[in-house]
Amino acid sequence: MPLSATDAKHDAAKVEALERLVAELRHRLPAEAAPSAADLLRRCYANTPHDELASAAVDDLLGPVLALWNLAQQRQRGEIRIHVYNPQRERDGWSSPHTAIDVINDDMPFLLASTNGELQQRQRRVHVALHPVLGVERDASGRLQRLLPRSQGAPESWMHLEIDRETTGEAGLQALATRLVEVLGKVRATVSDWRPMLAKAEEIEGRLRTSPPPLDAGEVEEAAEFLRWLTENHFTFLGYRGYAFEHKNGGDYLRLEPGSGLGLLREVSADSEERSETPLPDYLARFLHQRELLIITKGSKKSEVHRPVHMDSIGIRRFDAEGKVVGEDRFLGLFTSSVYNSSAQTIPVLRRKVRRVFERASFNPGSHDAKALAHVLESFPRDELFQISEEDLYRIAIGILQLHQRQRVALFLRKDEFERFVSALVFVPRDRYTFELRERLQKILERALGGEVTAFYTQVGDAALARVHFIVRTTPGQIRAVDVKRVEAELAAAARTWREDLREQLVASRGEEVGLALAATYGEAFPPAYRDRFGAAEALADLEVVERLLAGGEEFAARLYRSADMPAERMRIKLYLAGRQIALTDALPLLENLGVRVEEELPFGLRPAGSERGVWVHDFALVAESPEVPFETAKPLVEESLRRVWRGDLEN
Repeated sequence: MPLSATDAKHDAAKVEALERLVAELRHRLPAEAAPSAADLLRRCYANTPHDELASAAVDDLLGPVLALWNLAQQRQRGEIRIHVYNPQRERDGWSSPHTAIDVINDDMPFLLASTNGELQQRQRRVHVALHPVLGVERDASGRLQRLLPRSQGAPESWMHLEIDRETTGEAGLQALATRLVEVLGKVRATVSDWRPMLAKAEEIEGRLRTSPPPLDAGEVEEAAEFLRWLTENHFTFLGYRGYAFEHKNGGDYLRLEPGSGLGLLREVSADSEERSETPLPDYLARFLHQRELLIITKGSKKSEVHRPVHMDSIGIRRFDAEGKVVGEDRFLGLFTSSVYNSSAQTIPVLRRKVRRVFERASFNPGSHDAKALAHVLESFPRDELFQISEEDLYRIAIGILQLHQRQRVALFLRKDEFERFVSALVFVPRDRYTFELRERLQKILERALGGEVTAFYTQVGDAALARVHFIVRTTPGQIRAVDVKRVEAELAAAARTWREDLREQLVASRGEEVGLALAATYGEAFPPAYRDRFGAAEALADLEVVERLLAGGEEFAARLYRSADMPAERMRIKLYLAGRQIALTDALPLLENLGVRVEEELPFGLRPAGSERGVWVHDFALVAESPEVPFETAKPLVEESLRRVWRGDLEN
């Protein structure tokens, strides 16, 4: 497609801006270094818009390029060169309000993504990112000779990032540099061990086919197919380790197999060694000895490589000739994006679960229920689908299917087999879902489960119900027994609108026929300020008075009330007047002559649907001069006295 006149003009302007920078760069470097440095500059800013090049100061554009150039002058293969600093013009020749990170490394996958992931975990925003990948020629001592096209020479990754400024001084800058070197070292270990991990998966697949364990043949075949499927670019392998199960002195142990670790599991931490020598808790020992070949779950730690999310853990149990579990091969990694876009019925293991749920449901093929169930399973959170048991999947899928007939707030829970988390699917009416509601739902779940929400995933589409998937971190062995119906009722109450609360109160107090009619009349009668201050129960009490006034005969009423947390001398009173507001000059003498002090007045206008006449409700905060008269005694006397004074039957 030919460039438009505007695009061509922009391209020409960009070339001109780059050449001005190149000319300035040549003045600052020795003649023999200038050609390669100029090539670096062009590659750094190849994707930078021309207007940014034109508007930035020359020193601020050349500074990052020269910083990379200087850092890269000396480097041995395998070495990570890093410099983290706050640029100062006097010292560095350029300045920035941000912290700069320069990294020279062997090129490999995941470098930029893993660096960004670590910065994201530290809540540091990236403002500038330059990442040319270059062909490099160095001499035997590691001295830079020249830059080459990417396909020639040793490929190196040169990274310049600018992030939110680090304000903890040199110690903070050095700590960040040390941490980034650790992350990049783990990237190297993962990339170096990728082929051995792939070979290990293929080896286990072959073992399952040639020496299958004494389990259901269909289950073994599906597990072998799943391992093959993983190796076909459906799984990013990040770590592997072998484990042996041992029963000794009345306890069960999960022993590390020395030298088996690859990738992120190549090194054995002190915690892992300690766990290897500690008897397993009973609940975990029971789970690990189940006669189930494949275990797919979420790792307890976030990946430091590729994406900062909880890793997927895939375990393949080993069995002896009697069918006893004797060990496990465990892979850590991340499912690739294609997995989340593929049909569940095309993925080994998932297709087996889906088929069994359909068989158990016994719907007629092609029926409405069968199609609806297929949609539920295909739209089920994919990570959940990998981890969930067939029993739980059937229970939850049928429960979701029933929501299509009766839309309501619903909760479905699944406990992680290792008891590290509880997965909670919450469905709420789509038109009620808000950020504020999500926070209320989260707090209810955290309180009920005794854990902390570490992740949530929201699905709001064309369906009548929105879905929020919460992951609640829990303490192994200490997950609370949960009354799901009770928690579901709490969630429903949190999701219910004020008008729905009013309708429910009206139906409960007046019966369905009268209650629904009143809800239709008064559902929109209360202004937002009233709804923010009072609940539906208080509105019900006000409606009894408002109905009476609108029916005629009286135009004024009073209602003295108090809440349980008010001290004896404090109370509130509502004055009601049909058709108009009460002037403060009329209201204050009425109240103050009762021996009280008025501290606050809040007026609310109520107008029922279809009526031209409304009622004003004035809410006053009162402080009694003497709390000697009991409230229950004072209430009817005060209300009747004010009514009669307003009518003129009594003097004020």
